[in-house]
Amino acid sequence: MQGIAAFVMAGRLRAVVAAVGFGMLALLLPPVALLSGAVVALVALTGFASGQPLLGLVYGVAQWLPPLVLAQVLRRTVSWTVTLQTALLFGAGVVLAIHGLADDPAAMWQGLLDETVRPMFEQGAMSPADVEAALSEAARMMTGAFAASLLLSLTLTLLLARYWQAALYNPGGFRTEFHALRVGRWPAMAVLALLVAGLLTGQSLPVELAIVGLAVYLLQGIALMHALAARLKWHVGWLVGMYVLLLLVLPHVSVLLAAMGLIDSFADIRQRLAAERPGGGE
Repeated sequence: MQGIAAFVMAGRLRAVVAAVGFGMLALLLPPVALLSGAVVALVALTGFASGQPLLGLVYGVAQWLPPLVLAQVLRRTVSWTVTLQTALLFGAGVVLAIHGLADDPAAMWQGLLDETVRPMFEQGAMSPADVEAALSEAARMMTGAFAASLLLSLTLTLLLARYWQAALYNPGGFRTEFHALRVGRWPAMAVLALLVAGLLTGQSLPVELAIVGLAVYLLQGIALMHALAARLKWHVGWLVGMYVLLLLVLPHVSVLLAAMGLIDSFADIRQRLAAERPGGGE
């Protein structure tokens, strides 16, 4: 990864080639889009301009503009809290935009799920009634899930770019930043209020907005686990196990880690632990 960062920072043309190349490769391998966005974010973080503002304009607006905006926010504020709160507002804006533009977002997602997911469910042991109920409930929450996935992709892109920057110019700096990553208390209160509102009213919009919020607190939960592992000197297997569980049972472990992130927003677990163990280090 550090080799990619060094290649990007070696010259304007290389930065453009890397960003465009990863962007084109992402058409075949979607996860590679993270690398394309991370290249552009790295350039923004270091104040380095490609000199090719019109190159890939259409693709850039969709794939590169959000990482560029967040990279500039991080660069100017030097605050992951402000940056993640900005990303959270972006995700909430996506949810509200879809609800504003689509007459019935759930029906839109229902049609997509019927084409892509229903055949796989029907081949399983679920009854047709159970399949219908599951897809209908998923369709109600898909706008929130979609925005949350965009938010995670965006923030992971920026985290990767910041890791590259630290690897080149400040070795070890990213580790300290990531261990201290916090979203803030007021977004946590907003997420909890939205969840309560959704439960009381039965409306999907508050829950979808809360899902977007849970996405950033998932990152805080992961950062908390890394900080605890470093301070308490856990074996690396604990973190490996966490990521394996994320892959195997993503929804359940994601909710658990997001809940830990929410709790940490109020309890400040890392600060309390640091006060109790002043001799420890991250």
